Amino acid sequence: MDAIDTNVAVESPYSGMQTAIFEMLNDARCLCRWTTEDGLVECTEALVSDQEYP
Repeated sequence: MDAIDTNVAVESPYSGMQTAIFEMLNDARCLCRWTTEDGLVECTEALVSDQEYP
């Protein structure tokens, strides 16, 4: 089996996914982002209640 080069940086293991997958989730309004603990709580509450993500 041939290895697939994903251009993933060792120090940032998700860097190879931060393109089409995140764009697709964002377009489908299924991507939740937070920068604070309160933001995490809002995203989690939206997830369990089927609301739109903030």
